[in-house]
Amino acid sequence: MKLQRPGKALLHLVRASQLAPRDPEIQERLRVLRGQVRSLPREDESSLSRAFIAVSGFYSVNEWTALLIAGYWALALALAAFIIAKKPGARKAWKTTALALAAALALALPFAGARLHHDLYAPRAIVIEPDPPARGSDLAEEKDCGLSEGMEIKISRCREGWCQIKTREGVVC
Repeated sequence: MKLQRPGKALLHLVRASQLAPRDPEIQERLRVLRGQVRSLPREDESSLSRAFIAVSGFYSVNEWTALLIAGYWALALALAAFIIAKKPGARKAWKTTALALAAALALALPFAGARLHHDLYAPRAIVIEPDPPARGSDLAEEKDCGLSEGMEIKISRCREGWCQIKTREGVVC
């Protein structure tokens, strides 16, 4: 932000937030920077979706992946111990452990998927260098979209290298 490039600053802070979602310094800088630039409001997401993203955002995609892998290995070991165990008391304990692990994994998987979708596939972009509307595609219309550097926009659809976007004011470009 010291170089007066809010677009690049926001882009790098969003990427840093994806890698370290619990870092308070990154979250504070994001909050301050988003307050300085026009961003796409989050009203287009349901309250359930926002809550789901907030919970899933506690861990990064890599952390969710590691947790799920460790959980599946623990489940496999618990099932193997259940099969190998001879005493009825031990079999019951391993069965309970395996069921608890399976339930925890079943609950964690949607949150990991939500984080992955939000980070990798959510159709949002950050304006780095605003340009006038492009010509040459039927998606592009000659209108001033009012794009400014650092603005977060929603991508409506893309075709043949062209993207249709929606700005904060609802303007489709």
